[in-house]
Amino acid sequence: MRTSSVFGIIPNVPFTSDNAFSMRQRWHGLYRAAFWRPLGFPNLVLARTARQRNLARRHEQKATAEAEARAGLRAFLNSSRDDL
Repeated sequence: MRTSSVFGIIPNVPFTSDNAFSMRQRWHGLYRAAFWRPLGFPNLVLARTARQRNLARRHEQKATAEAEARAGLRAFLNSSRDDL
């Protein structure tokens, strides 16, 4: 079985079709990253802002739901005191 040190990425890995595919995919990913790096990864920037917006919306919904639950509990406790 041959071992390969392709471009110094994965040293001493047995050369199989699966490993060759993995090495090719890694090289392709590094190549694409090198292409997008000077452009500033515009899709990544858009995805991060969308994620932050979604997280903020979820946080706001959770805080609102908790506040409503607390208000409902207070109303329930106040009404039960009136019944006594």
